Amino acid sequence: MFLQDKAREWAWAGGQFDAPSDTATLSVDVPQTFSWHADPADFAEGGANGDDTVMTHLLLFSTPSHAHLLEVFTTLQAYTPNVQDWRKLVDAREAITLSLTTATFVGSDLPEAGGPYVGQTITFTIE
Repeated sequence: MFLQDKAREWAWAGGQFDAPSDTATLSVDVPQTFSWHADPADFAEGGANGDDTVMTHLLLFSTPSHAHLLEVFTTLQAYTPNVQDWRKLVDAREAITLSLTTATFVGSDLPEAGGPYVGQTITFTIE
């Protein structure tokens, strides 16, 4: 469902990166932890729907030559690539664009007010 619906522009709901900063140069030696924050949909604030409400985030890493270099879905607000995924990013050897999209599900349903919403996009290099 997340990928079937066209994501709408709404940065506060889509999310903003806390780390790394835009245009950062990351070290090859240690996988970077990517972290962000996003505001829950209005219907999810204060746990109105109980344990059924889950924010899901899509991280899309891309380069000029690989539009979908790496896609990561997570319910966390941080992601540290495993060794294989970090190697894929390092081996890209060009600037990487990372976009964040967030949706709030109620159970397995994605209400219209739940998104998905496009958040921030950053660009970084690994050297």
